[in-house]
Amino acid sequence: MTNIKNVYDEVRVYFEEKLEWDFAVKREWVDGFLRQKAWQGDSDEGLRDTWRNLHMFISYLAYSGENTLDEIMASEYSLAVEWMIVQIDGFKPNIQTVRHLFNILQEFYNYLIAKRIISSAAELEQAAEYMTGGKRLRFIEEGDEQGELPVKSPLTVPKDIGRIVGEAVERLMLKFSAYFQQESFVEDFDRALMLFLGPLGQMPEDENDDEFWLGFWDYFLFDYHLLSNDRTPLVQFNIDYSDKLAGEEQKILRELMGAKFTVFYVESVINQDWVECVNLLTEEKFRLPNPNFDYKLVKRLLFYGHVFLRRRRKRTGND
Repeated sequence: MTNIKNVYDEVRVYFEEKLEWDFAVKREWVDGFLRQKAWQGDSDEGLRDTWRNLHMFISYLAYSGENTLDEIMASEYSLAVEWMIVQIDGFKPNIQTVRHLFNILQEFYNYLIAKRIISSAAELEQAAEYMTGGKRLRFIEEGDEQGELPVKSPLTVPKDIGRIVGEAVERLMLKFSAYFQQESFVEDFDRALMLFLGPLGQMPEDENDDEFWLGFWDYFLFDYHLLSNDRTPLVQFNIDYSDKLAGEEQKILRELMGAKFTVFYVESVINQDWVECVNLLTEEKFRLPNPNFDYKLVKRLLFYGHVFLRRRRKRTGND
């Protein structure tokens, strides 16, 4: 068990556990910055809060592939905040939380500039002013970086959340597929496919039918039980593979582990990315990505499947 006594141990453990990652921020930069703040009188709680915010930002940079701080544009800081809203527990989509993040990043960048590690914090300052300089949090559209920054609608929830989550889910599904194609799972996979097809055993004409395979994976991961130990494949994958996943994939896997089989209908279309759904049995409301079907058809249909919810208010949540 790793013995963590202070914030410097937290930093050391984080970077040692992610040795294979190509970090844009080096451990010695973080250590030096935290030690300077400690010398200036910051409490242990304050240092840990600083590290938590730097940790979120560094994790986003690893996710996005950014490896040079000087090359990050203002719009990328907006995307970083959007990612944190989706991926970080407790990161609230409000102006106070984001302003606090930017204040810490500004202090960190000033330290790096003084050490001549980076040359400028202009893009960070531009993003901070635009996003948190008013009364409400705003997000930046990628576009012309030379003139006035184009703004997203000033909502507390960015419209790119579905895309960000979707990319992580897609990567996780590819890892499911590769893991369960191992020889030890061949018998189970074939048996599950036979049970899913039913007595007629008829595959769809198009063997690449996305709708068919999504339904099969829903059944296989959540409802099928492995011959060797009676665990569901999802539980087995979590035991064997969770420590090999990236942070956002681990978060989604944990949420999938808590998913519930749900029969629901679409009550309304919120926008082009989201629909509001209602659990047929409990009347609980939640949001899911827009299936992009004809709404006149969708509102007459019942849907079913395993749904995991991110709760924002008592009666709502996000897939």
